[in-house]
Amino acid sequence: MFVERRSTKRLSCDLPSSFRDFDSVTSWSSSFASIKDISRGGLRLRTHSFVLLSDRLGISFKLPNCEKTIEARVSPAWISEIPNTQIYEVGVQFTELSDEAKLAIENFC
Repeated sequence: MFVERRSTKRLSCDLPSSFRDFDSVTSWSSSFASIKDISRGGLRLRTHSFVLLSDRLGISFKLPNCEKTIEARVSPAWISEIPNTQIYEVGVQFTELSDEAKLAIENFC
């Protein structure tokens, strides 16, 4: 039996985003991902870039109902490779998010 551990409901979507390893001292380059669902607590990303559970990521994206780009810090909660694709799904939790961004996400969800 599957037990839902999320405390907030997720909304399916398909939004472009970019992220980078916030702690990396060797690279400031960004990776691209598609946001597949979103909630007040976090996101599910689909990307070609492998991330570790220990990574702290900076992510930016735009919501259809918001003029400003949302920038946040997130931590991976789980990572799953889609078989035979070299594509990863990554569930992330928001760790730092402005009040304005929180409100935009709540209005979107």
